Amino acid sequence: MDNFRESFVGQLLRLVTRRRILRYPDEIHPQHYKRAITTDRTLTGIESLTRWTTTRNSNALEIDGQGPTLPLQQALSDRSIARNALPSDIQNEAETAAPRNEMELNKLETQPDLETKIVTWIGGNDPANPQNWSLFKKCATTGQVCFLTFSVYIGSAIYTAGVVDIEHHFGISQVVAVLGLTVFVLGYGIGPMFIAPFAEAPPIGRSPVYILSVFCFILLNFGVVYASNLGMLLAFRFLTGFVGSPVLATGGASMADMWSEKKRGYAIGVWGIFAVCGPVLGPLVGGFAAEFKGWKWPIWELIWLNTFCFVLLAFCLPETSSATILYHRAQRLRKSLDDPSLKTEAEIEAGSMSKADIARAALWLPFKLTFKEPILLVTDLYLGLVYAILYCWFEAFPRAFIGIYHFTLGTSGLAYLGILIGALIAVGSYFAYIYFVHEKQYEAGTLTPEARLPPAIAGAFCLPICLFWFAWTAKESIHWIAPIIGSSFFSIGGLLLFNAILNYQGDAYPNYIGSVYAGNDLARSCMGAAFPVFAGAMFGNLGLDWGCSLLGFLSVAFIPIPIALYFFGQRIRTSRQKAKLRFSIQQKLSSTLSSGFPSIHTFHSDFRLHPDPEGNPALMASNQQSAETSRHLSLTKTAHKIIPHLNCKDVEKTAAFYVDYLHFELGGLHLDVPMVSVFMGAKAEANIYIFGDHKERAVSVATVMVGLGKSALEQYYHLLVEENNVEIVDDIADREWGFRQFNVKDLDGNIIQFWAFLDE
Repeated sequence: MDNFRESFVGQLLRLVTRRRILRYPDEIHPQHYKRAITTDRTLTGIESLTRWTTTRNSNALEIDGQGPTLPLQQALSDRSIARNALPSDIQNEAETAAPRNEMELNKLETQPDLETKIVTWIGGNDPANPQNWSLFKKCATTGQVCFLTFSVYIGSAIYTAGVVDIEHHFGISQVVAVLGLTVFVLGYGIGPMFIAPFAEAPPIGRSPVYILSVFCFILLNFGVVYASNLGMLLAFRFLTGFVGSPVLATGGASMADMWSEKKRGYAIGVWGIFAVCGPVLGPLVGGFAAEFKGWKWPIWELIWLNTFCFVLLAFCLPETSSATILYHRAQRLRKSLDDPSLKTEAEIEAGSMSKADIARAALWLPFKLTFKEPILLVTDLYLGLVYAILYCWFEAFPRAFIGIYHFTLGTSGLAYLGILIGALIAVGSYFAYIYFVHEKQYEAGTLTPEARLPPAIAGAFCLPICLFWFAWTAKESIHWIAPIIGSSFFSIGGLLLFNAILNYQGDAYPNYIGSVYAGNDLARSCMGAAFPVFAGAMFGNLGLDWGCSLLGFLSVAFIPIPIALYFFGQRIRTSRQKAKLRFSIQQKLSSTLSSGFPSIHTFHSDFRLHPDPEGNPALMASNQQSAETSRHLSLTKTAHKIIPHLNCKDVEKTAAFYVDYLHFELGGLHLDVPMVSVFMGAKAEANIYIFGDHKERAVSVATVMVGLGKSALEQYYHLLVEENNVEIVDDIADREWGFRQFNVKDLDGNIIQFWAFLDE
């Protein structure tokens, strides 16, 4: 009953009956779901670090009542940054995806944050969370997404079975007739740029987009069947590819919704084999129908297949997007508890974004990621080559098996079974690699993105083996089984590359996985659409042997890509992320220091630090935080003793202290850093950023960063040494990061880290 309630039909029935049937547990017993309500908008810096490091780092420091966390130096280490990297040139788009920049914070300034209650999961075992679904439900949902992928992808190649009949029917050349394949592939490459973003919108989600897209796909295929001229045929072929595209781009994101990082490789592998089997089985499914009934019958088969898929998904496919599930939970709880202040974090973020911001982030980001990130660019081009070769087979196979071996149109489709068998071999070996290598690396905490690439290296060598084998064995003097065996190496290499690269991209860019996969789909589709146009001329002029050899030489040129990324990928990502992170921090600090009292306090204000009547700062918890938590932040008292030296005159009489939160993002690691701002009048003279807190020698020890100008840093260094009896722990000039830093330890055992950018 739960699965049916979550399906498209179940939701329609709830809408028609005004939610009187198929009610959710939070509608029946809303009081039980108050545990899903929190007043914390986001995790604090310590909490987010704790969440991230609980299973990822066994050497983390321990905080009373908080669990393990990371010190700043470890959080900003090469491995941490590379493992949780921000794309290097997408800061503007990233900031439009959440209310992090100054414009959005100003919007939030008018919102009563402390009165907003956030609806989230009930602990780590909430059954509504797709990550906590039963194995059966995960597998059933994965199977439906894979079946939808197959049903749409087969639409590209099933058309090729009727190309000869289309030539005669419309009186056109073969090159023009093949355009029906080209425009379909181009359509499903462009479509995700415009349709897939709707699947990321919390009020909509993935399931309705998938189901409505396949419904439109069915309707538009009637336009193909009844096309009265070539223009109408090509237009409807493009539109069918366009509307059927969302699952082809975001099917991988659906897998990530349900499966953990440890198991995601299996799901992506299964999805990948369905994506390959669609085009491969198209000529087989459509060949006999086209031979005996003409070119329209393969399209009828496509309509029947997708009609069955539509009915199955409409009754059985649940929503997998966590943001959408929480959005609807918040809607129900607002009504059941009569509390309009209940919102999800996604609602708050979306409320601060203009339509232009949303469009820019959704439409422009995939393009910018693809063309600005060198790792994504080369890997997208590689998978594009795989798809280009795949669609060239639809020209090469008829020449070999009909022209040379004299197969009929129907039986020529059986030759593609070699590719299918190779795909099954590839998936089996890939799953074995995941089980024996990746899972152990994951448990040991050593599964880096580059660890996903060894299968891609093996696959890179399989492509040229396939192409040269097929090129020089497709001859009358050699049995037809030889080129079929050679073609199996294509799917072995292609699937190993496809699965390894998609998992690599997902691990390297976890926060942008939907945009990354959409850009990947665009690159694959553009190359897959272009090659069939000139494939006929290429094989006609060069012959099957040298035409396939040319593709083989091209695939050899791409072999160094996965090898280079395996050895140097982390270094490339780390160097780019360091530069971008440094720029991001510099921009945020500049904005904060130049704006007087920053509006950041409206973003997250769990703690405030105000001077008490005697002039000594006292920490106040604004939302009934525990005394234990307050004690851990007592390090800010050190600021009162040290910071006054920054200004030589009467600072203690005029200073006001505040603790706010400055947001930094390192890929999957969201860091809301407690920031102690010291103000003289309306001007911020210094800012202390608290990155870590742990117990040592029974005293509270903190790692603190005090951001100063370069000249102020030099002056303050001498003041500390000459006037303050403090121990200078470190004094370094980090040229790679570009800042001067020294660490001191005061008499209370607090570690204070002072720094300034060297180019100031």
